[in-house]
Amino acid sequence: MKGKTTLCVMSYNIRHGEGNDNVIDLERIAAVIDKAGADLVGLNEVDIKTARSSGIDQPGTLAKLLGMQVAYGANLVYQGGDYGNAILSRYPIVKSANTPLPAGGRYRWGLLHVEVDVHGRILHFLTTHLALTAEERRPQLERIKEYLQSLPGPLVVVGDFNIIAEKDEDLATFMLPLRDAWLYSLTRDGVDPAAKREQGYTFPSSKPDRRIDYIFISGRVDLAGTGAVFAVDSDASDHRALVARLVLLPI
Repeated sequence: MKGKTTLCVMSYNIRHGEGNDNVIDLERIAAVIDKAGADLVGLNEVDIKTARSSGIDQPGTLAKLLGMQVAYGANLVYQGGDYGNAILSRYPIVKSANTPLPAGGRYRWGLLHVEVDVHGRILHFLTTHLALTAEERRPQLERIKEYLQSLPGPLVVVGDFNIIAEKDEDLATFMLPLRDAWLYSLTRDGVDPAAKREQGYTFPSSKPDRRIDYIFISGRVDLAGTGAVFAVDSDASDHRALVARLVLLPI
């Protein structure tokens, strides 16, 4: 029987590294990740060699700055390069796959999945970025649910779902049996979610007024102590990073 392992995960829409000052600064993004002590990071809106990003390989650059492994899922050819999601990992990435999630005939969204070796155990870690309207999101969510049902073992799903908590469609119903880590952390700590709702807001980072970035966890994954899920204040992007400190339970 393998013992429990603690790890820190993050969901972060980096807006191609552009901060609230309209400056693209990947070192600033890396500093947010490093300060949180994240072991696994799901990144959204990441460029590779686009004109607006000065031809930089953004995921590769972040991986070098942080000493992490990287996987990339391109969803759109844009300005001479690619635009999509990325995953950074301090653990070996064993396998990766990218699933396009088109909406309205447009291809700019996807689901990036990696299998990482966490001290001899395989953890499925996925990040996604969804469309802006409920009509376009529904088939994307149905595709994600179908995909997740095929994955054995512990898994964590993060991303910018563009669903405003307590206002738009009930995301939790699509993600069952996974748990919304932010809500789970509050109820497990005996806190009324309504009283702490603003602390979970992730957008816009300059004046957060909604929660649209999420972390979901499966069975065999739990939270590491109280206050285990939190959003990070920073002007490095128009989103706040969402962080969860987790425990992989023994098998």
